[in-house]
Amino acid sequence: MIKEIVTYTDFEDNQEIEKEETLRFAYTPSAVKNYEAETGKPFFESYNEAFSQLATVLDGGVDLANLSESDALKLFPVMTDPTINTFLMDFIPCLYAKVEDNRLVQSVVTVEEAQESLWLMELVNIEFFLQVFNEISGKTLQDKKPKAKKKAKKV
Repeated sequence: MIKEIVTYTDFEDNQEIEKEETLRFAYTPSAVKNYEAETGKPFFESYNEAFSQLATVLDGGVDLANLSESDALKLFPVMTDPTINTFLMDFIPCLYAKVEDNRLVQSVVTVEEAQESLWLMELVNIEFFLQVFNEISGKTLQDKKPKAKKKAKKV
């Protein structure tokens, strides 16, 4: 799960107010289902296309903790590549998980809430984009094999 603190500007009573929220993004079967319902595209096909483009741009990896200014400039194509950008801007709202009654909820409603939020564009940066790819790459939701049934022992 990605936990991100986001600061954004809101307007209340004709005044600008700076707000801070802690947001959660979880790569779950619900997030994949929401993506496919929202876009009409198979998730893993879209992800593989975007990941291939990302691999081309990164060409050997990146160390976010020690990212120099020149390295950051090399990563700029991540932000402008239409395949990567479209995939992430479609998927990030689906990853959004809202806390309700002490549990994380991902639904059509949370996707719409994220799409219409003032904070969504605050997440459009190289670091967050790479966190999303790391979140997806670190887990495998497809091809889970059912556990084999144990055979009864003969006595």
